[in-house]
Amino acid sequence: MAGKDLGIRLRRKGSAHFITIKGGRGQRRLEEEIQIPKPMFRALWPLTGAARISKRRYKIPCDGKTIEIDVYYGPHRGLMTAEIEFVSTRESRRFQPPDWLGREITRQRQYANEQLARRHGLPGHRTRS
Repeated sequence: MAGKDLGIRLRRKGSAHFITIKGGRGQRRLEEEIQIPKPMFRALWPLTGAARISKRRYKIPCDGKTIEIDVYYGPHRGLMTAEIEFVSTRESRRFQPPDWLGREITRQRQYANEQLARRHGLPGHRTRS
């Protein structure tokens, strides 16, 4: 896997802290999440600089799957995205999304968390330099 397709993130979920390593793009990605102690999280956090996002995740059951809805805050306020994990490409093609889910954005890089963290505003809107 090429280095440009590798991302490392720090995450806080409630009182738990994680370092997450993601590889790949689009529909097929690998992800490993490792819980780390709070002091280690605090020591690494300054390395993220201004490349941060703030969001709350909600989980909604749907046809045997879980739809994860992310509601963004701060400079991304107003953005909501949804993600569903599938075990195969075939399974993802067979899934019939509910009408309220909205349009597919998987291949639109401007909605990737990595891109949002570097851009301090909503995709498609101008931001100050």
